[in-house]
This record gives sequence, C-alpha cells and structure tokens, in this order.
Amino acid sequence: MKRSQIAIAVSVVVLAWVAVVPGLVGMRAEAELGKIDQDGLSTSSLPISAKLASFQRGWFSSTAKTEYAISMGAQPIRLAVTHQINQFAIPFYRWAKITHTIALVDDKGVETPLPVKLDASTDKLFFGGLSTNVAAPEINWQNQEGLHIVGKNLNLNFHGKSGETQNTNSTCHPSAPLLRPLRSTSI
Repeated sequence: MKRSQIAIAVSVVVLAWVAVVPGLVGMRAEAELGKIDQDGLSTSSLPISAKLASFQRGWFSSTAKTEYAISMGAQPIRLAVTHQINQFAIPFYRWAKITHTIALVDDKGVETPLPVKLDASTDKLFFGGLSTNVAAPEINWQNQEGLHIVGKNLNLNFHGKSGETQNTNSTCHPSAPLLRPLRSTSI
C-alpha cells in the first residue's frame, strides 16, 4: 500500500511539472525579452540599440526575434536574432535552452545569413545563472578592403547571473591564425 501511494505521489509531481512548468517558463521568457523594449541597452556604453520585434509563446517552446543596430561608422550594422526557446525544464539543471540564429539585415529589411557559420545557444540555469556558448567550427572570411579572418574551432563561453557582469572564456585552435592580410605591399 505504501509503495502505491509513493508511486502515485511521484506521478502527480512529474505530471504537474510537465503540465505547468513549461508554460510558466514561457511567460517568464516573454517578460524578460520584453524588457529589451523597455530598457534597451541603456546601461551599456556601447552604441547599440535593441528591440523585441516579435514573440510567439507556446506551451513547450516559443520563438522570439530581437533586432539590434550597432552604430559604428557611417552605416549602422543591423542584426536580427531569432531565439528558439525550449521551455522543457530539467530539474536542478536548467529552466530553458535557447538556440540563437543570427542574420544580417540590409537597408530594405531583408535578412541574409552571416558570412560565417555560428552555433549559439544559452542555457537558463536552474539556480539563476546563464551559460551562453557561441562556436564557429571554421571561419574563412574576407572583405573587399583586404581584411581576411581565418580560424578553426573558435568558442566563446559566457557564464554568470542575470544583471551581473558575465565571465568570458574563449578558445581557438592553436594552429589557426585569426587575422591575415589578403594583400601585402613591399617598398
């Protein structure tokens, strides 16, 4: 009799977790991303503006899009970041896993993929922390002015809590130079 009562209690807790928590995580994610419109990056000294363009909340997953404008130079760089939010919480590990897709936006509002492949994701950890990873398996990019960026196995990891300064770790394949000029001039 006691085993069946324990099994029933455990089943009720698991069912309640699966039925209720993802919806709460979605509401919280929407509220946090909504702060971008209210706060923007007002505490930042960087010339970046941000806004939440859309948020579609579901029970187990949601999709959001944020838009950024980086004012460096004559023409601002505009980015659109699509966030796929997996709201299925894993007890004592994470509340949500967010996969980020970054695109460039031209003057007409047309999105194009970045010239390099980036894998970006964030875990919203169970006890209030964040863990963001941005990885580039291989970069080989060059522009018309002669800048050439080459690298393999690049990783940036950000760890911290919301509202606090983030710790950053980066790794790069040791045999891969990051910057290399396309043209060299001799005198």
